[in-house]
Amino acid sequence: MFSFVALEVALGLVFVYLILSLACSALNETISSIFSWRAKFLRSGIANLLDPENHANGLSLVGQLYRHPLVNGMIRPFPPGGRERYPSYIPSRTFITAVLDFDASGAVESVEQGIGKIPSEQARTSLTTLLANAQGDVERFRRNAEEWFDDAMERVSGWYRRRLQLLTWALAATLVLSLNVDTIRIAQHLWTDSTVRAAVVARAEQAAETGGVDEVAQRVDALDEIAVPIGWGSEERPTGARDWLLTALA
Repeated sequence: MFSFVALEVALGLVFVYLILSLACSALNETISSIFSWRAKFLRSGIANLLDPENHANGLSLVGQLYRHPLVNGMIRPFPPGGRERYPSYIPSRTFITAVLDFDASGAVESVEQGIGKIPSEQARTSLTTLLANAQGDVERFRRNAEEWFDDAMERVSGWYRRRLQLLTWALAATLVLSLNVDTIRIAQHLWTDSTVRAAVVARAEQAAETGGVDEVAQRVDALDEIAVPIGWGSEERPTGARDWLLTALA
């Protein structure tokens, strides 16, 4: 009996924090979308690729590259007639084709000519090296150039993930403190109140069977509906920095 109750309490705690973690993820994505972080990191990464020594010049080159019809077609105003929303992803094949036709003239007759027209010494050097390694094989050069771009975008993805990790920690701390999510108090409540424990376990099982965890997570107040003890009473709020820190740790 003891182990069965302990298992239900553990399941209840997992369910509570799963809902909160999914709520954090949803807020994370919303904030990222509002501030267009993916698109901004992509532009910054391409700027670093085109001119790693002068970021301002790199951004200027990105602006020129984004006017190429192949890339410009991915840019849309939001709302219609409003500010431009830049793409959060550019296929490597599209990027290399646009770079080799940097001035968008469409008059490039050879890879060498296309490389020579790129207004970035670093990019010209990189692509010239890739062309030499391909020993003049255009298809091999394109594959290598696309891998060069993809490798750079992997670093950009790392920058983006680190930003989201920091935001997730900040959101988690804010959510936990604002809702007074106290692990010890919740565990004690689940242990002593069999009705609440059964309700939480039933909701967890239902979500597992129907795959509706995301749906439940859209409403954090669902925890209040099943009487999980979250939230502040007027007499419970911490009054000092030490009390807030202890609350966060709990």
